[in-house]
Amino acid sequence: MKSLYTILISVITSILIGTLFMDVSSTEEQEVISTNQEIVAFQIGAYKTLENATKISDLYDGIVIKEEEHFTVYVAILSNQINIDRMINHLNELNVYYFLKKIETPYLYKDELYKYEELMKKTTSDVAYLKLIQQSLKKYKEYYENQGSTS
Repeated sequence: MKSLYTILISVITSILIGTLFMDVSSTEEQEVISTNQEIVAFQIGAYKTLENATKISDLYDGIVIKEEEHFTVYVAILSNQINIDRMINHLNELNVYYFLKKIETPYLYKDELYKYEELMKKTTSDVAYLKLIQQSLKKYKEYYENQGSTS
């Protein structure tokens, strides 16, 4: 009987100490990054010559990607809807015609993109937002050229 009391007191003491040092009733939510998000490229043109694609790419701070028989110009690659909407508004203000193209990206690039997009969501500066897009485009181009394809 004495050992039962000892065990009971030990269990109650453990529970009290545990609740004292560990708050299990926390209502703080953690944002989960989904790896199943679609990746969308903002394509502003497809050209037969690299020269023409480069002119447009330079004009809008984009990148040129060689795809089959043509050169494609992307000005953004995004997955987060908040950032996609922000880019749509930006391009509409500039009266730039674009095509939203779903693309496959290397796994390592997706991780980089999600990091850039978290920063994009937090910034209120359009200049910083566009610089982050340029950096993510440069990373995409590096991964694309090293992989030889986008899958």
